[in-house]
Amino acid sequence: MRNSDLHVHSYYSDGELSPKQVIQLAKKRGLKFLALTDHNSFSGVQEAVREGRRIGVNVIPAIEIATKENEILAYFVDSNNRALNNAVNSFNRTTNSRIMDICKQLNKQGYKVSYSDLERRFPHARGNYNYLHISNVLLDRGYISTLFEVIGLVKEKVPKKKKVEENSTIKIIKLVRAAGGVPVLSHPWVSDESRDLLRDRVMKKLVKAGLCGLELDNGDKPPFKRPYVVKKIKKLARRYNLVLTSGSDFHGPVMTKFSKTHYLGKPGCDESVVYELLKRKLCK
Repeated sequence: MRNSDLHVHSYYSDGELSPKQVIQLAKKRGLKFLALTDHNSFSGVQEAVREGRRIGVNVIPAIEIATKENEILAYFVDSNNRALNNAVNSFNRTTNSRIMDICKQLNKQGYKVSYSDLERRFPHARGNYNYLHISNVLLDRGYISTLFEVIGLVKEKVPKKKKVEENSTIKIIKLVRAAGGVPVLSHPWVSDESRDLLRDRVMKKLVKAGLCGLELDNGDKPPFKRPYVVKKIKKLARRYNLVLTSGSDFHGPVMTKFSKTHYLGKPGCDESVVYELLKRKLCK
């Protein structure tokens, strides 16, 4: 029974709903387990856990952490771990500076969007903005017609800055394990860099560092997510005894409207996947 969603965002990252609203919707959808996996933020975890206890949804403390190559979903992780928080906060400072620069450059090109616009529109995500926040403002003002056009717009209009140091996937996996968490490679089909992580020689290193699973489904569809990548993910999971997880990558009604997918609970996974993740945590 697909009664678990292991990939969900709230307004503390780039989602639209509060953690409390997310959990209430999960209850309506009949979910037994939900992992709140906000991008680079633990801010909504306690609110989600409290609401889950109140209405009967089991909330898994989690986070989705950006790396140089992709992202790591970290389940059952200690949100107070200092080393992990330091890495996340360092990344957010770098990204926030980049978002400020993008807003300035887009303004010079005639696209009216400022960092203060983001703060007014998305106050709970302050200090944790990304392309999707800019997309929503540009969408409201009629500059773009889909939530994803801003990435191409930025590549075309915004000059590249010098390369900055970012967290490696191996580093984050090790930090998550040290914080008592269970690291899973998130949507490994989204870019050339993420697909490179599926090379056998690279996967050996990730598993050695402590990788416990691979995300098999988050609602993405072809041609964005190609069948050969799914086949590769399943093959690697068998070879390295990795847990295959699934979640909706739910961000809210606007994202669902434009993507025609990423509905909370769809795709989901069986609760047996949750128990397997918990087993990996306890067998560390």
